[in-house]
Amino acid sequence: MRPDPVPEPAPQDAPERASDGITRRLAAAIRVLHKVEQRGDLAALRRMDPAQPLAPAFQRLLVRIAPKAGLERAKRIALLAKILALPAGAAALENGRRPLGLALAEEKIAERRVQMLMTARGEALDDAILRLARRLARRGSLPFVEIGQLLLGGEDEVEDTRYRIARAYWTSRAASEDVAPPSKTGETEE
Repeated sequence: MRPDPVPEPAPQDAPERASDGITRRLAAAIRVLHKVEQRGDLAALRRMDPAQPLAPAFQRLLVRIAPKAGLERAKRIALLAKILALPAGAAALENGRRPLGLALAEEKIAERRVQMLMTARGEALDDAILRLARRLARRGSLPFVEIGQLLLGGEDEVEDTRYRIARAYWTSRAASEDVAPPSKTGETEE
């Protein structure tokens, strides 16, 4: 019998991160777009190339959320806006502080995919986050706070976030393995 794991603090218990303010304001603004059914702006955000964050729908958000952001910062914010505008609706943005690692474990995301997320840098990280966010949004829950920390945080914040995601994923997996034996067919590779 394994000893009970000591759970890591949930993101809501973790100290405020520098990126959290922008992430929360952006999520709130996009939640409003969902609620007032601004389908054109949401579609423009989803189609936007984050490497060229010039879409008017994004610029209207950016001047309110981070008016002093330079181009490189705007590109990171644009990718987060693209993720938050995924077609899951405002309901998917209601539980953004949920641990990303827990969400990945509950969705039975394969260990290989989680490891790719943990080790990816640059464009590979952006692609991995976008793929996983699409999958989580389809299920109706998008843990955007930790996604925002990965995309907008400084180097130390990003590494701390990676650790918390991995820890939550493995804690959840270990708990489920105590209940049922691991199954090769239960994991999904998508």
